[in-house]
Order: sequence, then C-alpha cells, then structure tokens
Amino acid sequence: MRARPTSSDEAFAAARVAYTRARDPALAIELFDDGLRLLDEEARKRSPSRARDDATTTRRRAEALANQARCFLTLENAREACARAERAIACDETYAKAHARRAEALRRRREYARARLSLETCRTLLTREGGEESMAMVGEVDAMVREMDAEEARGVQAARTGMQMKMGATPHASPAFVEAKGTMRTGTEARGRRVSFDPRLD
Repeated sequence: MRARPTSSDEAFAAARVAYTRARDPALAIELFDDGLRLLDEEARKRSPSRARDDATTTRRRAEALANQARCFLTLENAREACARAERAIACDETYAKAHARRAEALRRRREYARARLSLETCRTLLTREGGEESMAMVGEVDAMVREMDAEEARGVQAARTGMQMKMGATPHASPAFVEAKGTMRTGTEARGRRVSFDPRLD
C-alpha cells in the first residue's frame, strides 16, 4: 500500500514521476486525483480575498486535469481524456494545453471538425502568449492539423473504396499525401507516423 501524499505539491510531483519515470499512467491519474483533492483543501484554508492565490489554484487545477487527460491518452482512453480536458478548460479557458489535449482526444474519436476548433483556440492562445516555447508549440499544432487532414482524407477514401467494392466497381488507387517538407508519401506510409502535441506534463 502506497503512502498518501500530504500536500498538493507532493502529490503532483509524485504523479509526474509515476508518468515520466515509472511509466505508470494509471498510478499518475490516482496521484493527480489526490493532488486535486488536497488542492481544494488547501484553497479552503486560505483567505478568499487573496485573488492571486485563487488564480494560481485555478491554473494548477487546470494543469492537473490536462495532465490526467495526457495519461488517459497514453492508456488509449480517448473518451475519458476528452472529459478531463474539458474539465481543465472549464477551470481555465486560457490554458492552451488543455485545448490541445481535448483536440487529440477528439481526433482519436475521429471527431475532426471539433478537434480543429480546439486546435484553432489553442493556436490563438499560444500566439497571444508569444515566446520561443509557445511559438514552437504553434508549429506542433499546425503539424497536427495537417496530419488530421490526411487522416480524414484516408477515411473518406477508404469509405469510397469500400462502397466501390460493395457495388462491384474497381477501387481507385490510394492517394498520396504531401508532408510538411514537400516529400510525397503514400497512404500506407503516412499511417506510420502520428504527430502529438507536446506529450510532456506540466
């Protein structure tokens, strides 16, 4: 039986270790839950007049929920990942990474239109933040959009091919997709790589 953390800082630190070093996303999710509970307890003990602390608590809660979303994505649970990301956005709608996590979850559920809207919001927030790290993440967002476009195109092509085969027609050849650097890859080759927005935890 593991020892229970006694502060939100301790719980969140242990959760990051569980995810990054022990590679145990399920344990990390539990520890983030512990941290969220302790964070609420700590907030109740502070004076509500301390607005800066309230804002800090809100961002930390959003970060923990978005980190849980990352853990659920690692566990291939897109539904729960989306739910945690949406809770993070409800806590702090200016937290760009929460929108990116939601987009990745929606993408895995093939809800491409909603995923693009989340990535558009994420890109706007990152651009507004500025700075080298944020702008590097903008590049990751753009790469995700390009890859989603290719995934959706493959899905449409597969559906057409299936319909043609069902009706006895000769299927068309699989299309090629243009990579960011301008090189051509066939649909089969393109499926071997997936861009994912900044997998690190905050």
